[in-house]
Amino acid sequence: MKRTLTVMAGVIALSVTLADAGEMPKEHKGSAELERVKALVGTWEGKMDMGEDGESSGLHAIRLTKSQ
Repeated sequence: MKRTLTVMAGVIALSVTLADAGEMPKEHKGSAELERVKALVGTWEGKMDMGEDGESSGLHAIRLTKSQ
């Protein structure tokens, strides 16, 4: 009796595992916030008036990397 229950439990577990493995994963859609950050990727150049000290300029590069 115990052996029959063990075999039946194993068959059910295997069936569930195989049924779940056949489903395709859903495509990940990025959040609105992530899309806004992606829009900033690139090289940005700017100038700022420093009053009596003249003008200050700067260059900033933004990269987006994938973390796991």
